[in-house]
Amino acid sequence: MSFSDSEKVWLAALLHDIGKFQQRAEWDSRIRHEEFGAKWCEQNYFTLAFGDDLAEGVRQHHNPNPDRRNTDRLRLIQIVQLADRLAAGERAQETREQEDPQRSGLVSIFSRIPLNWIDGGEPSYPPEQRYPVQPLDWNSETLLPQTNPHIGQDAYKNLWEEFNREWQRLAANRTYTSADFRTIVALLEKYTSFVPSATPWENQDERTVPDVSLYDHLRVTAAIAACLDKQLIPNALEQAWRNPKEYNEPLLALVKGDLSGIQEFLYLTGRGGAARGLKGRSFFLQLLTEAIAQFILRKFELPIVCQLLASGGHFYLFIPYNALEQLRRLREEISRKLFKAFQGDLRMLIEAVPLTTADFLGNFAGKWAELGQALNRSKQRLWAELPDNEFQQLFTPVQRATDAESLCQVCHGAWQRGQGGILDDDLRKCRRCHSFEELGTRLRTLHALHIEWIDPIDPPENADWEQTLGAFGWKIHLEGEAPAEPRFVKITFSPDFLPTRLQPNGSYEFRPLASVVPPPIKGNRLPDYEEIAERATGAQWLGVLRMDVDSLGQLFARGLGNEATVSRMATLSRTMRYFFEGYVAHLCEAYAQKQQIYLIYAGGDDLFIVGAWSVLPELAFKIRRAFRQLVGADHITLSAGIAINHPTAPLYQLAETARHALDEQAKTHRWQANGTQREKDAICFLQTPMGWGEFERVHAMFQQVCQMVQGEGDSQRGKVPRAFITRLAHIASLYQRNATHVRQLIRQGQVSANRKHDLTFYARWLWRSLYHLSRFAEQHKAWQHEIEQIRSLLVGNNSIIHHLHVVARWAELYTRGKEG
Repeated sequence: MSFSDSEKVWLAALLHDIGKFQQRAEWDSRIRHEEFGAKWCEQNYFTLAFGDDLAEGVRQHHNPNPDRRNTDRLRLIQIVQLADRLAAGERAQETREQEDPQRSGLVSIFSRIPLNWIDGGEPSYPPEQRYPVQPLDWNSETLLPQTNPHIGQDAYKNLWEEFNREWQRLAANRTYTSADFRTIVALLEKYTSFVPSATPWENQDERTVPDVSLYDHLRVTAAIAACLDKQLIPNALEQAWRNPKEYNEPLLALVKGDLSGIQEFLYLTGRGGAARGLKGRSFFLQLLTEAIAQFILRKFELPIVCQLLASGGHFYLFIPYNALEQLRRLREEISRKLFKAFQGDLRMLIEAVPLTTADFLGNFAGKWAELGQALNRSKQRLWAELPDNEFQQLFTPVQRATDAESLCQVCHGAWQRGQGGILDDDLRKCRRCHSFEELGTRLRTLHALHIEWIDPIDPPENADWEQTLGAFGWKIHLEGEAPAEPRFVKITFSPDFLPTRLQPNGSYEFRPLASVVPPPIKGNRLPDYEEIAERATGAQWLGVLRMDVDSLGQLFARGLGNEATVSRMATLSRTMRYFFEGYVAHLCEAYAQKQQIYLIYAGGDDLFIVGAWSVLPELAFKIRRAFRQLVGADHITLSAGIAINHPTAPLYQLAETARHALDEQAKTHRWQANGTQREKDAICFLQTPMGWGEFERVHAMFQQVCQMVQGEGDSQRGKVPRAFITRLAHIASLYQRNATHVRQLIRQGQVSANRKHDLTFYARWLWRSLYHLSRFAEQHKAWQHEIEQIRSLLVGNNSIIHHLHVVARWAELYTRGKEG
C-alpha cells in the first residue's frame, strides 16, 4: 500500500456523493444515494486497500448517529459529514416544479445571479439556462448553457457508463496509490462538471435549486475535509460536528496569491523574437502561479483539491487555520526566491483570512471580499515580508552591464555569449529570453507536458524559466517520455487525457491550453508581428485586443447574495475560467490558422490578443456574443479595448494603449440602451468608447460602406469611389465642430441648455451634408438606395452621427491599398 492515513479522509470526502451519479443512472427510489456509493466502492478492487473505512465513510455521511466503536472510522465519518455540510452551506431552496432526477440538468450559476444584483432590491432573475448532461469539452455546445436543453431518459445512464469505462482504465487489476488521487479528481471533473449535486425531487413545495455541479461540491468537500483532518483534535471535532453553527473557533484559512509585475514582465521588451518570447513568457507565468500554489500545498501535505483556483496570475487555496504561522514563513521564502530570480520584477503577494463554520454557512462571499481587500493593502507595501538587509537591496542600483554591447536587446538585461547568451539575426539575446522564445515556439505543437516533483532548488540570479520553476519543486518535461522517478503529473490539453498504459508513479490531468499560435512559416519558425500585420485587410497594421469582465470583484462579493456558498463560488470561478481558457481559445483557432492572431493569454476573467488589426473588432464582438450566451442576460458584462498601430511600434505601447482604452474609456462609458442608461459593457475602438449596441450599429454601417467602395455582391453595380469615405469623414468633422461650438455657447450662457439637442443635430452642417450625399446618390445610381439609407440615418439616429468618424476611419483603413 502506498498512501497515507489522511488519504482515506480525502478519498471518502471526494467520493461521498458518487452514489448520486449512479442513482440517477440506475434509478431506484428504494435505494439511497449513500448506499449506491458505498456499494460501488465495495465492488471496486481498486479501493480495497482502504478496507471498509472508505465504503463506510460514504455510506454514513448522512447518518446522525454513526457507530462509535471504531474511533478512527468515527473520526473519518464526522470529518466527511462536517465538510459536506460546510461545502453545501445553507442549501438554496425555492418554490419550483418537481423534476425527475434522471432528466434534471445543471442550472447555470449565472441564472442564479439577480438582474439587479448591483442596484439591490427584491431580486429579479434572468431566464433560467441549463447544461445538457454531458462530459466536459471546450466547444460551444458544451460550455455555453441553453434555455431548454434536451436531456433524454438515458442521459445519465450513458454518462455513468462512459465514466466507468474510463475508471476501469485507471483501476483495472490494481489497487490505489497516492499518485491516483489527482487522476480521480480529473475524471470527476470530466464527467461530473455538468451533473447537479442535488435536484428538485422533493415532494414539498420548497425544492432544491440544482445550480451547483457535483464536481465542485465533491472537490470542495474534499478540500475542507483535508484541512479539518489536520486541524481538529477529537474534542474540537466532536463540538464542531454536533453544532457547527455554534462552533466559533477558526477551522480553515482562505489564501489568495496574486502575481504582481506581470504587465512590465510581458511587454517591456525589445522587438527581437517578440512574438515567440511573449507567448513563452505568458505560458511561464501560468506555470509559475501554479507551481507556487502547489509548493505551498506540498509544504502542508495537502491534496490538489485545496487549490480552488489557479488562473490569470492568481490562486485561491484552503489551508488549515493552524498553518497560518508557517504560511508567513513560506511567504518570505517565496519572496526571497522570486527576488533573487527576477531582481524585483516579479513578486507574489500572498494573504489569508481565517474561516469559521459560520463563514461557510452564511458569510463566505464576505470573507472572499475581505481577502481581496487585504491583498490590495499589501500592494501598498511590496516586499515588506523580506528581512531588512534584503529589503535594502531594492534601493541598490543594479549594474546590468558595462556597455551597450553587453545588454540583451530583448529585455535589456546582461548579455554574455559564454553564459547562455546568443546572437540571433544579429540580435543579442540572453539565456532567459532565448529560453522563453524556445518555449513559445514549442507551444504550437504541444499537446501535453509532464511535471516532475523535485526537491526545490536555490535559483541563480537572472534564472531562466526552468530554473525558476525548479525553485518551487517543478521540473517540466515538454512532451516526450514521462520521467521514471519520482512522482510526476502528466497534463494533457484535452479531456481525452488517460493514456492507454498508465504508470504507477504518475498522475494524469487535463486542462485547456489558452495558447493559440499561428502555424509555422518558411524555415519552420513562427511568424513575427510584421508578418502577422501583413495578413490584415487594407492597412498592414498590428493591433492588440484586451477584454475583461466588468465589476468582477463586486460580482464575487455580492452577486450570489445569501446563496454565496463556497461550492457556488467555486462553480462560478471555474465556469468563468472554462470560458476564457477553453472556449475563447477554441474561438481563436480559426483566426490563428490564417496567421492573423496570437492568443497571448486568456484566463480567470480576461484575455490579451495580438493580431492583424482588421480582424480584432470582429473577434471581440464574437467573444462578447458568446459571453452574453454564457451569462444569459445583460446583468454580467464584458468590456474591450483595441489599440492599433504600425507593426514597428513597440508592443508595450500598444499594450498600454489597449489597457487605457479598456480601463479608462470602455469601463467609464455610459450609453443608452432601450431607454435605460448603461455603464461599462462597452468597447473602445479607434479611441472611441461605444456600448456594444452602439458598436453593432457602427459595424453594420461600416460593412455597408465597405461593400459600396469595394463593389461587393454585384459586379454589375460598379464601385463608389473612396472619396465617399472622405465625404463621410468630413461630415463627421462638421458635426463634431458644431457640437463643440454649441457646448461652448451653453457654458458661456449665450444659449439655454435645453436647446442643446436641436442646435447640435439640426444645424447648417446637417443640411450641407444631406445635400452632398444626395449628389453622390445621383452620381452613383446603382448604389442610390444604400446612400439614401445612410442619408436617412444621419437625420434619425443620433448615435450614428456621433460615431460617424469611427465608421469613416475604419472604412478608410480597411479599404486602403497594401502600399498604405
